[in-house]
Amino acid sequence: MIETMPDMKTAELQAPLVHSPRHPADELTGCRLHATESDEASVHLPLPHDVAPSLSHVAVAIDTAAGEAAAAHLPNRGSALRTLSLNAQLTASLTAGSWLQVYGRVRAVRGRSIVASTEAFDAAGDLVALGTCRFVVIDQPRSTSSAGSTSALDRSAVPSSWDAALGLGDALPGSSADSGNPTTVRSAAPQASTDNAASMVHGGVLVRALELGMHSALGRADADPQAVLSDVAVVYHRPVPLGAGNGVQAPSSLRRTGRTVSVAAAALVGPDQKLLTTAEGIFGSFDM
Repeated sequence: MIETMPDMKTAELQAPLVHSPRHPADELTGCRLHATESDEASVHLPLPHDVAPSLSHVAVAIDTAAGEAAAAHLPNRGSALRTLSLNAQLTASLTAGSWLQVYGRVRAVRGRSIVASTEAFDAAGDLVALGTCRFVVIDQPRSTSSAGSTSALDRSAVPSSWDAALGLGDALPGSSADSGNPTTVRSAAPQASTDNAASMVHGGVLVRALELGMHSALGRADADPQAVLSDVAVVYHRPVPLGAGNGVQAPSSLRRTGRTVSVAAAALVGPDQKLLTTAEGIFGSFDM
């Protein structure tokens, strides 16, 4: 069990949020690094107002907070972090147009492997999600922010959905040979606005693409349309290329459907058929 972090203060949640511009995905999602001290980090995230916010939206702040905390353990300036996996669980309902504060803390460092956990709180200070990320240190200089003036985050100007920036196309014709577990395939062409500081699609933003893919599988199986993503496990195999015409596809399938929960899987596959990202999610109609 992940222990509650002891230094949560309402005053800190209400503090002004000012930061230097970091990368396009920050501006796309409204994600702001609030504070970094030692191996802990805090991130503020406005929730979309034009779609129902989900655990996949929280994943953006989970990946960022965990990564910023883990960065304190980088051995030198010639190294950087790569996210290997992200796991998250929803513990309460999310409110469209509201905001979250997500806290990250390093839990273990073993050689080049770093594990960090996160907790997400809503504006009332209630715990709404938990997350864990594993990172690996790679021999590559860490990207730095370009010089620029700081900008304050206007809490009233929460971003709209960034679904369009993911570039997911309609379902392609055809399915897998396994008629008992058909695969729904969509094209994927993330725009430059989903880019992170390492010049690749932001790992947290990718969780939203994977969730939308899994929803395609749920819809094909006529599963409960009110089901929400409560748990997700993501593995990042390779970077996802940006832009149209990259040949990336997003297959998804329903693993199991039941009266209480359904389990779906999704992936992003490159033009050479190599896996880029894989995920499995649990959906249900939970009273949160």
